[in-house]
Amino acid sequence: MSKRFWLLFFVLSVFITTESVQGRTNSIDYVSKESIATLADEQEQPNPEVKFGKPFNIEQCVPGLDANNKIVSNKMVIYLGEALKDKATGSEVDATGNAIVPRGYKYSFHETRDSAESGTGAIANDKLEIANPAAHDKTLYLRVFPVTGEGDAHVEEFILSIKDQGCNLEHRLVKLPDMYTCAVDGKGTFDLSNASNDLYYGQKEVELSVNGSKLVGPLNNYEAADKTVVTAQIKLFGTNDVASRTFTLFAESFALNPNDASLTANQSKEDKDGKRFGIFDLNSAKSQIIPENDEVDFYSISFHLTESDAKGGVNSIPKPEEFEAADGSVVYTRVESKLTRKNCVVSGKKVTLKVTEKPYIPALDNVSYCDNNVTSFRLSLTEQTIIIADGRTIVTEEEANEEGFDPTDKFTIDFFNSKEDAENNQNKIVGVELEVKINEARQIWTRITDLTTQSFNTASFYASIGYSKLKTEHSTDRTARYCQIDTGTTNSYTVDLRNNDSFYIGKLRTDQFGPSLNPEGAKLTVYYYKTEEDAKNDIRMDESLVRNYPIGMGEKSDLIYARVAMQKEFDCPLAENYSSFYASLGTTPVVEYYPEDATLQLCADSQTGTITPIVLGVTSKDLKGRPLSLVWMKKVYDSNNNASWKTLQVGEKLTYEAVEAGEYTVSVSFKNEPYPNTESCTVGRSWIIKDLIEVFVENADATGMVNSLDIDEFGNADVVIGSKGGLSGNYEYAIDRGGFQMNNRFMNVPIGNHTAWVRDVASGCMAFVDFSVFGYPKYFTPNGDGYNDVWNIPGLKGHPEARIAIFDRYGKLLKQMSAQGEGWDGTFNGKPMPSTDYWFTVEFTNDTPGKDGDGQKVSYKGHFSLKR
Repeated sequence: MSKRFWLLFFVLSVFITTESVQGRTNSIDYVSKESIATLADEQEQPNPEVKFGKPFNIEQCVPGLDANNKIVSNKMVIYLGEALKDKATGSEVDATGNAIVPRGYKYSFHETRDSAESGTGAIANDKLEIANPAAHDKTLYLRVFPVTGEGDAHVEEFILSIKDQGCNLEHRLVKLPDMYTCAVDGKGTFDLSNASNDLYYGQKEVELSVNGSKLVGPLNNYEAADKTVVTAQIKLFGTNDVASRTFTLFAESFALNPNDASLTANQSKEDKDGKRFGIFDLNSAKSQIIPENDEVDFYSISFHLTESDAKGGVNSIPKPEEFEAADGSVVYTRVESKLTRKNCVVSGKKVTLKVTEKPYIPALDNVSYCDNNVTSFRLSLTEQTIIIADGRTIVTEEEANEEGFDPTDKFTIDFFNSKEDAENNQNKIVGVELEVKINEARQIWTRITDLTTQSFNTASFYASIGYSKLKTEHSTDRTARYCQIDTGTTNSYTVDLRNNDSFYIGKLRTDQFGPSLNPEGAKLTVYYYKTEEDAKNDIRMDESLVRNYPIGMGEKSDLIYARVAMQKEFDCPLAENYSSFYASLGTTPVVEYYPEDATLQLCADSQTGTITPIVLGVTSKDLKGRPLSLVWMKKVYDSNNNASWKTLQVGEKLTYEAVEAGEYTVSVSFKNEPYPNTESCTVGRSWIIKDLIEVFVENADATGMVNSLDIDEFGNADVVIGSKGGLSGNYEYAIDRGGFQMNNRFMNVPIGNHTAWVRDVASGCMAFVDFSVFGYPKYFTPNGDGYNDVWNIPGLKGHPEARIAIFDRYGKLLKQMSAQGEGWDGTFNGKPMPSTDYWFTVEFTNDTPGKDGDGQKVSYKGHFSLKR
């Protein structure tokens, strides 16, 4: 039969089903479902809008007085569930016919709109307690929200009216709430022991009855059928007042889908006994488990391997979406209904898992074309289709969709660009030819489907365009050196021949050897052979041998042969030539290096400035104690910033003391070759040594002076310390001998000479710079005691051009001097001047390179006191 390829036409069937489920609407019921139609244009009809009824207002009287005119209770209890049903009829829909809590919704009560809208601060157990109640109206809020946790909540308000007039005993009784439990064998067990006490705030003489029959005995485990109505009646002691309330017992239950549940999966594997296995998405069975025509999201469903696990709610299957099982296996379900007040559970329903046998696909070769002279080519899939068919009857999808078609023993074959598309039968390749570019290998997936069982199988092959002419890098008896640690306990080692791939492909060539050996970027590999005959006949080494070729320490292998080819996705000719080489295994020094850190910090003595050498070292760990030869080098740069390595030290010395910043390296080899027939290897290590930490005062001028008069008329200086270098860029700062701090800003630094310190947190290295604060003393005491006897302006020592003039209060010039001099001793023409205030002017030249005002003359005025 001729093979044809086809376009696919999709036929959409539209099913519109409208159902209405009638039933009681309780506090978490959902509105009856409406139909959802699937439209031919694949646009979904919007879900019908859910309409919410308005809650009923509640009226209740304050507790009142007993027969002895005593207040029955100082606390009033109101169960807010009364807002969900009509007081007269018990209906849970409002006057417009809308359910107050539609099916599929839950509710909660709140005292504020904000808490209702945010879903916080719900009134616990729907029970509102009011201390010392008085007549008033209170607005409360009902929040209605989906049981699925998805979708918006709806908030309605209602009024709670507290009355104290026109109240009889019935009006004062607590409106007892309905009770809910999960039914077992059609009945529920309820605790009625507190109902008598709750009816009228602990008042006695309360009887409970059902259908006129008084309930007696312990009532903490009372069994009742669903919707049993209980009457609570009280005869107030000492009066003739009699009143009653009723509440309902709901024994909740739900029935699962009565039909058998099953899933079918395509065969994923087969064990040695011929048992078929498939991978199932158990979640897809949920619609078969829940009550018919209901919503899956209204239920929580788990899957279990045993019925007892399902009943106990333990050991659920962790990944139900990809559960692998044998044909005929069963799993058990545990279903929790979110529609029931108590989240009732039904367990034990089983799902049968069926695995269909997948159709056979023969081994598929790649579809390849090889030519160095093309950029692309169209490859035909016709031959692959014939191989996959393997004599079976193949039809087109168009034929399969014809009316009256008999699918028995018929199959379809399709091609895809991915495994996912093949498994999902989507995005099929249309046509019998593929456009493929040179050096491209497209993985193509095929799917054969048995139209009788709808089971399918997939497989892949490559459609590729490769190069027809390749070369192997020429080498005759080349030696490929390998090195490993000589353990001394064995002579059985292995090496990886694939380390030679780049050489034989030609990737290690440089321009001086001419053009590339093979087309640039070609997807190539190398095959290795034990003998020359094997290389000629393409009898390849097993890949495990290539990766783990055995060799002894200090030995050279037999000749090994190498031949270049396109990678396995291409069925193209091998390189026209092959090459040979030996593998040799030498040993390598075993050493440890110190310091371990690759980046180090150069430090200087904080007092002398002498650089502390950093000792770089090697420790030999050779088991046989063989001597080593070491070459120590440092990277240097010429005037054009070109780098080279400068040899610093050669010999057996295991250490080198570095006193300069830069990059250092050591190469370690054996002084004497351990094995005469092989060459040992060299090992090495590099360190980067960072330069000394650079310290500077950010707001100082080029002379190191901080001008405090620019900041504060009193000469109080702010000093900001800067730094460069260091291992981590994480520093601590100090001034003079003060404590170190993380903040680099120092306030109120006094005038005079100082030292700024920086300490690198990572290395502990410290560096410093001297600076001065320009300012002036506020007073001096020329009394001859050797302390504060002269007045000068410290911090201007670096400005020899500075000139200072001192005046008395009347403007008379008393002294002119340089900041580098001894200062003023408080005399004029040899006579002591009196204790009072004096004035000064100072002029000097700014020395702030790169900043505004550099080179400009500046002047300041101020005054100080002379004290005797």
